[in-house]
Amino acid sequence: MNSTAGLLNHSVPTTHENDTDCHDNDQSVKTLFVVLHFTIIILGLPSNCFSVFMSYQHIRQGNELGVYLMNLALADICLILMSPIWIDYSFADEWRHGETACVVCAFLMFTQFYFSVALLCCIAVDRYLAVVHPLRYHFMRKVRTATCVCILLWIFTMVFNAATVSKVSVYNDENGLFCLYFFSMDSDHVKRVSYARFFIWFFVPSVLVGFCCWKIRKEVRSNRATEKEERERVCLLLGLVQLTLTICFGPFHIILLLRAWLRTCQTARWIYYPYKAAVALATVNCLADPLLYSFITRSGRARIKKAILALQRKSKSSKGSDLERELNPQFHRP
Repeated sequence: MNSTAGLLNHSVPTTHENDTDCHDNDQSVKTLFVVLHFTIIILGLPSNCFSVFMSYQHIRQGNELGVYLMNLALADICLILMSPIWIDYSFADEWRHGETACVVCAFLMFTQFYFSVALLCCIAVDRYLAVVHPLRYHFMRKVRTATCVCILLWIFTMVFNAATVSKVSVYNDENGLFCLYFFSMDSDHVKRVSYARFFIWFFVPSVLVGFCCWKIRKEVRSNRATEKEERERVCLLLGLVQLTLTICFGPFHIILLLRAWLRTCQTARWIYYPYKAAVALATVNCLADPLLYSFITRSGRARIKKAILALQRKSKSSKGSDLERELNPQFHRP
């Protein structure tokens, strides 16, 4: 979620409050987040491309989780490709691309945020149906169903963000043009949007994922017929989903909610740096999402190791074997 650089890597000009100077120009913090964005490009792009490739193999084998993982990786890639414009924003300390570009970038950023949240919920629900109701809802665990769900989620997140992201995202004063400016988030419109984002995209998903995790753990512990390795893998997958949702998206939405209550510049300064940290955590989800692949099937981690070994062999020898043959084992449904 590295397009979030715009929320945190610029200096903070003076707001409408004459008695409060909200200017902040911490160069060390700016440098830290620029390094973070470069790191996400270097690590996130290849890992998510690899996830797309492996997810496609799962889809070919009829595994519906491959659809969710592929869409998750594609959303991350789109966001990573937007990094250069946010890095430029950080270096320039000013938005130089016009108001329309700011609105479009904010729209894409929040779309990736919330589409990722929705897909995490889908993965949790899919595992819930597979473990707790393995026979009753089999029709919902098909590739075609997962594809339709993803299409509907893309539409819903885009419609939501089209309705909530506006030119309020742009702040213009004598210091220049700023995009997603933290200290201008004090209008009634932004307050209502912050409430909606917190409830729809964090509170409800957290309750849903928490319920699925609780029921799955309860079922796994009571069902001794399930292999120990399988039980551990399912619990690890759901734990990672819950951890990603809580750590990557929780602080961001909580800070937005607090910002809606703290309407003055002076009080908003109290949470300005926590807000920067929260946005950084949200950005890291681009690196966390590919880890989900390791826990989708029993052989997930083994395939990753084989892929790495195959790439190492290809780099050492011009006659290296084809990577496709190295990843030839059958992809079993979980």
